[in-house]
Amino acid sequence: MNNSDFLVNKSDFKRALNTEFSRLFIENRITERSLIDYFEQDYFFVLEDLKVLKKLIELSEDKNMFSWFMSLINNDELNFFNRFFYENNIDIKKIEISKTTRKYIDYMESIIEKDDFILILSMLLAGEWIYLETFSGKNSKNIYIGEWEKIQTILKDLLIS
Repeated sequence: MNNSDFLVNKSDFKRALNTEFSRLFIENRITERSLIDYFEQDYFFVLEDLKVLKKLIELSEDKNMFSWFMSLINNDELNFFNRFFYENNIDIKKIEISKTTRKYIDYMESIIEKDDFILILSMLLAGEWIYLETFSGKNSKNIYIGEWEKIQTILKDLLIS
């Protein structure tokens, strides 16, 4: 069994990729309440990703590379969330963070604390691929997992040499 099969067969990983929300979203059957709940939690994921990018900028030799991506998220994603919350009368300060979101935040905070550029970058990439995986409409055995594994192998080889 390769690593992709192992990850796909792990129930927690499978649930992360094949959530009821993503299935309903892809099938265009999502309820308004579920969509609001999703955006409320996703807002905190995005805030955490911005912290990760800030750390990558701090550690990077090429600060412009990550600064551009960070400005894109700031100007696009955060503006979207602010507009969405305003239009739906949602007070950001009153949003309750779910257990899953809290686990993600805590995990990423622990990664940031390590000051390891390659580790932080690989975790950001893994998060982006899971996001793409969730909304691609494909099952969890697609190219994203394999590509992430290739990057992990390359990074490990670079660290060894």
